[in-house]
Amino acid sequence: MEERAELGEAVGERERGERLARELAADVEAIRHRATAVKPRRVLFVVGREPLVVAGPGSFPDELLRICGDANVVGGERPWPIYPLELAVAADPDVLVDAATLEPPEGLLRLSAIPAVRRGAVVRPKTDDVIRPGPRMVRGLAELCALLHPEAAR
Repeated sequence: MEERAELGEAVGERERGERLARELAADVEAIRHRATAVKPRRVLFVVGREPLVVAGPGSFPDELLRICGDANVVGGERPWPIYPLELAVAADPDVLVDAATLEPPEGLLRLSAIPAVRRGAVVRPKTDDVIRPGPRMVRGLAELCALLHPEAAR
């Protein structure tokens, strides 16, 4: 959040930048706190289906999953790997986040070998806020947590 304060200073709005940074940090912490009451889920976060591209360790969505109290099933060191379907099947995630918002939902048929898809354990964010860092990320984070844990959503 330090970047927002610096950006505010760069455009001559230091106080507004600092206030925005504090508000965003407080919103994220409130969501993180609510997530302590949920059962962690193992998640495969898909950003593209052809080829299968997923959010890996160190990516922005990976961080959002951790804030929601969940675990990314993708290992390794690459933040945006092209992921073999066989690995997705073997990972057997509890839920698949379909964040390929520019692709039609029926494209999920290609991923029907993944047990979560067969079980219908697929959630689809309405916007791309979950893959783009910025002030809207809190809205995306709240939506993601609500999709993954509807029982804890306010």
